Amino acid sequence: MTHDNQDNDDFEHNKSSLSKGIPSDVNLHRTWSIWYDNPKTVVGGDWKDCLHKLGTFKTVGEFWSIYNNIKPPSQVPLQSNYSVFVENVEPTWEDPANINGGKFILTINKKESREGKTEKYWLFTLMAMLGETLDASGSEIVGAVVSIRKSESRVSLWLKGTNQDTCERVGEKWKKTLEMDSATTIKFQAHKVAKASGRSFRNEVLFQV
Repeated sequence: MTHDNQDNDDFEHNKSSLSKGIPSDVNLHRTWSIWYDNPKTVVGGDWKDCLHKLGTFKTVGEFWSIYNNIKPPSQVPLQSNYSVFVENVEPTWEDPANINGGKFILTINKKESREGKTEKYWLFTLMAMLGETLDASGSEIVGAVVSIRKSESRVSLWLKGTNQDTCERVGEKWKKTLEMDSATTIKFQAHKVAKASGRSFRNEVLFQV
């Protein structure tokens, strides 16, 4: 079996396991939108020109109807990003809901991606985020992003603030959800720093969990 086939099998198994037994008409606590972008498709223009909303969902069934009809992260071109954010919040640093916040970043190397880790971590992150199990207040998390790059992939969890205690509590729950070992760290960066540098990931780390 090729790595691609194995990735697809793992992806389908994860989807089946997580969706089994959950009624499709169950309402989520909030309404969400899923986005796709690939800055490589825009030459000399505003990168937001390549930002496309793929759909908006309020129920479990609506989520799966969108998710099951788009390509999994392992099959999209390099530089692609999928984002799932609260309705009316764009996956940008400048959005009013994001400007004072930051993100935890989990980096997944190519070997782990070939083993299906990117797909697993992305799907498990979405399930926990949509189920509101990572944030006791239900208001700190605004979205999540999976980014496909040449040497590695990343899953990012976006929070509306940068308070270390609050963010670390969310980060610890996220790590537990993804079944990470203690040696694996997730790093937190502020959006204002990213906006100033113009870089998505290579920025000052405020703290890590």
